[in-house]
Amino acid sequence: TAPILFLGAAFFLPNLPVVDLCIGDYCIPMINPAEQFMYLAYHIFILATQSSNPTLTLPIQYGSTLVLIAITFLLNITAIYFRYKYRKALGKI
Repeated sequence: TAPILFLGAAFFLPNLPVVDLCIGDYCIPMINPAEQFMYLAYHIFILATQSSNPTLTLPIQYGSTLVLIAITFLLNITAIYFRYKYRKALGKI
């Protein structure tokens, strides 16, 4: 978590940092990885510790925490599914 904070985590960004990648006549919008980015755990931390009125931000904190837990749960379930699938394909189960 700490290296992510030093790499450019921002509390709030209203828009994605998009740049146009032009190849010949075609331009493709892409997210710029060199710009600042939002980090959900940092967002929750700032809301919980540095808000002027913590009771007003409590629903946002709970919602952000629920989204973080849901994303973690879904990624873990997906990893378990693919691990089972590939182990079965290799004949190790």
